[in-house]
Amino acid sequence: KTFWLEGLKLSELRSGRAGPDRAESVVLGFGREGLAEDDGGKFSIELIQATASSPAPVPLPPDSAPVAGALLYVQMRVPNVRITGLIKAGGEIESAYGYVEVISPGGLGVRVITSARRDPFEFVAVRVPDVEAAASFYERAFKMKRVVTPPMRTARDGGLLGTGLFGSEYEVLGPEGMLAPSPVYGSVLMVPGCCPQADAFGILLVPPEAKGLPPGVGPAQSDPFAISVLCADAKAARAAAGADTQGRARDPAGVGVEIGELKL
Repeated sequence: KTFWLEGLKLSELRSGRAGPDRAESVVLGFGREGLAEDDGGKFSIELIQATASSPAPVPLPPDSAPVAGALLYVQMRVPNVRITGLIKAGGEIESAYGYVEVISPGGLGVRVITSARRDPFEFVAVRVPDVEAAASFYERAFKMKRVVTPPMRTARDGGLLGTGLFGSEYEVLGPEGMLAPSPVYGSVLMVPGCCPQADAFGILLVPPEAKGLPPGVGPAQSDPFAISVLCADAKAARAAAGADTQGRARDPAGVGVEIGELKL
């Protein structure tokens, strides 16, 4: 948790025990998840200590074939980030030209863009075998909406990248657009239907053919990660997602989805 707390300046929201092994866990974020508090409704990340029966996620080799259900990277936007701080906290810098790409001590890629945002967590990128099937699942179960990537461009001009996945606020300086993260062509960003894209956390559904991305972390002997969703009508969401009695389901890529009740 040092990487997230000291390198990226998250706060520790709570700690406890999780899973059948009662492993140590800690929940980190930039604010509370619920809406009962001012400036709530934010994303959080829960880190759970690996055990013999629930091993840590496996970082996939750089030259590995695309793996369905792999967590590729997390994208964040923070007003300032210190590369020296990320390195000191255990991060491995992959790139730092215009924005920072860093590998966390657990092997997960994190893309950090210097920009202010209400919730600094922008999205998680997940490799899926069928983008349409995955998008339909999140629409049906959680009433999320799609933000489709812009068409692939054969040439770049100076100015703005334009509307689409990353909006029109990222400036392209020069013909190669070196300071702008390239859109993941063919992907779909799913965001809550109730909120503007700029305010909410999303799930980027990445197709198998997408290139130039981190290989991510993949399945171990058990689920390496799960996406937790809080819903005002959790009963309806669980039914639409085909969840079990404990609110656990799987999306079409095999990613675990845990559905909880949102306290208003």
